[in-house]
Amino acid sequence: MRIFSLLFLIIIFFNLNPNKALSQFTVYTPPNAFSISDIEYSNSLSEVVLATNAGVYFFDGVNWTTTTTIDGLPSNDVKCLSNTNTGDVLTSTASGLAKWNGLSWDAYIVNSTQSYAYISSIYILAAPDTMYGTNNGKLLRKGSSALATNVPMSPPVGLFTHIGHMDPPGAYNFAIGTTTNGAVIYDIPTTSTFIVNTSSTPIPSNNILSHDIEGNKTYDGTDQGVYIPDFTNFPSMTSIIYNTSNSQLPSNIVQAVAVRNGVQWYGTPNGLANLQGSTWTIYNTANSNLPDNDVVELAYDMIGNVIWIGTADGNLSMLDLSVGIDNKNNNYESFKIHPNPVNSNLFIESEQKVKQVSIFDISGKQMDNYQFRSGLVQVEHLPKGIYFIQLISKDEVATKKFIKQ
Repeated sequence: MRIFSLLFLIIIFFNLNPNKALSQFTVYTPPNAFSISDIEYSNSLSEVVLATNAGVYFFDGVNWTTTTTIDGLPSNDVKCLSNTNTGDVLTSTASGLAKWNGLSWDAYIVNSTQSYAYISSIYILAAPDTMYGTNNGKLLRKGSSALATNVPMSPPVGLFTHIGHMDPPGAYNFAIGTTTNGAVIYDIPTTSTFIVNTSSTPIPSNNILSHDIEGNKTYDGTDQGVYIPDFTNFPSMTSIIYNTSNSQLPSNIVQAVAVRNGVQWYGTPNGLANLQGSTWTIYNTANSNLPDNDVVELAYDMIGNVIWIGTADGNLSMLDLSVGIDNKNNNYESFKIHPNPVNSNLFIESEQKVKQVSIFDISGKQMDNYQFRSGLVQVEHLPKGIYFIQLISKDEVATKKFIKQ
């Protein structure tokens, strides 16, 4: 009887435990060896674009397209990428900027009188209004005029690693650039700047390696952990710090950050970390098929169903967040859910008589589990993020993903 009970529990675990599917990556090996410096998902092309030291690579999920100096790229040493709202890809190389028109690269000139070796970060506010961060700490802004203006900063900052934009519900309209000597907050209406560093904020280090923005929060990956200030009431900032001493972060060196719907991903030299709510999930070569523990770049797809991972070995990996549970005997068409995204109540339409409902976060942690009595599932209590709802009937187990706003 004990043996039978144990076997039953093992079967249930492998059929219903979301960790089984969530820990498996799809690994794509590029046609050539290279190191990855940036990853962007192009919505218009429906392709992943990789900046490497061997050119720019496009990947549609099956086929790779290689573009180099032969195709008009100024240099094969590519520093960063950015998508334009017209579907082009703007890229910076060691020898200048270029724009992809779908067939070849065209030279792109910023026309600045400032001296710098290369553009290290690009952010398009609203074409043609674009901001450029340089390798020597200059923040350039270029609109419809030919000349890019220099945004003065004091004290001086280092190499720009990322630029993003935030529209808080307050008096400020921020463009935030992170550098190797703190962060630069540029208030667009007033054209004033603020420097975030260890002397002015609780940020654990001025060496910011990676960065992302969602809502009024910024997520700075430093060489001493993650710093998350809330700019809702700037300059009075509520901040959170994650490091190896107060969290499951596998390393204090945070090389890549990606955030969507409150779900946080951090790439470190010791593996990939995911934080949803208060639950950490760590992926590495020991517990998953991640090809390399050294995660250098991260990017979401258009709607947040997929996280793309670039590792130091040059491989591109993909984790499909829409698959939360082993798909065997899993009928996705047997029920519908709405609205999605949802704030409070999730309505269920099912062809089967549902007996049980379970909700899991993307790490596989079960958040709710109870007998199903109506077509309404309350999710207001769940933290903002990505979840999977699982319905169990007499004949099947069916699962769908939803987003809690």
